[in-house]
Amino acid sequence: MSYDRQSIHDSREHLLRCWQREFDLDPLILRIRVLRFRGAWLQVQCLEQELQPLI
Repeated sequence: MSYDRQSIHDSREHLLRCWQREFDLDPLILRIRVLRFRGAWLQVQCLEQELQPLI
């Protein structure tokens, strides 16, 4: 399947607009989504650990 740059850009813009509408989610969860989108895997792992319950 072939995608042109404009359709990829449009898809990204649509995704970012959708994420901005999700105001009812925990800010940490939204932050993790943004970091995943950017490929910041170490930061994602750190924040995911913060969300784990203490045992």
